[in-house]
Amino acid sequence: MMRLARIFGTIALTFAVAAHADSNISKIDLARKLVKLLQLTDMFNDDLSACKRAHDPQVAALSAYKSNPQSFEGLTPSSSYWRKVVAVYDSFQQRSCRYTTSEAISEDFAKQFAEKATEEDMRASIKFYSSLAGQRLQSATREANKELQAHLNELTRQSYDTAQELYQKEMREVLIEFHRHQKENDNT
Repeated sequence: MMRLARIFGTIALTFAVAAHADSNISKIDLARKLVKLLQLTDMFNDDLSACKRAHDPQVAALSAYKSNPQSFEGLTPSSSYWRKVVAVYDSFQQRSCRYTTSEAISEDFAKQFAEKATEEDMRASIKFYSSLAGQRLQSATREANKELQAHLNELTRQSYDTAQELYQKEMREVLIEFHRHQKENDNT
């Protein structure tokens, strides 16, 4: 009798573990379906593409030159080598935008949905975003995201340029004060 109870207990535990595993698989599959309907992979592709286009390498190189011409060691925008400087800035921008892939971000989103959303909510969202109204809304969201991302990139660039100029100015002031203090100490 005790042996039979253990067998039934083991079977019940096995089914409970299997059912739990199935519900997790089901939930992650629901989350992946929702990510697909929300066109998140496409939106992330748009964002990564916008990142690569965010900074005009010619403008970035000129901005860096204006902020700190001595760092170019005599090379100027009128030099025949300037195109190589622009190419280096372009290469930098392209590399800095390769921090992830849209597929990896989408999978991370799916995992977050599976962890934080209920199956019921995901099923309701899937139902809505599968409808014509949901698809139109998501298409509008994607287009709005493209425009917003371009605007945010421009704001970020402007903010970075301003911050960079102020940084250079403040550093020059610190260095002037440092050298003045150093001269005063040398004279005493």
